[in-house]
Amino acid sequence: MSDEVNEFFGELGAGVFEQKLVRAISQTALAVMQNEKTGEITLKFKIAPVSSSQARVTHSIITKAPTLNGETSEKNVTNTIMYVGTKGKMSVFPENQLQMFSKSGETTATNQG
Repeated sequence: MSDEVNEFFGELGAGVFEQKLVRAISQTALAVMQNEKTGEITLKFKIAPVSSSQARVTHSIITKAPTLNGETSEKNVTNTIMYVGTKGKMSVFPENQLQMFSKSGETTATNQG
């Protein structure tokens, strides 16, 4: 995967989405091997505007894991507010964030009221 995709996945849900995905893959793979049947994992992303520079990303992990006599399914849905930068790059931080503190830890002149 590209660095941009890894960064995006890592920022969803403050990194929790990535952990949920790893767990879903492991649990589904184990069920597939134990039951010798096919499993399925679906990732779904919905993006909706929140402001002129932010979007709500609703992220879903849907799993179907085989059992001895059928299957189990789980749908986990959470969301993350992200900034949308140039060329659509998404991040939890704005692309052009102003410097808030000097190297000595004092607030910069642009942020003093």
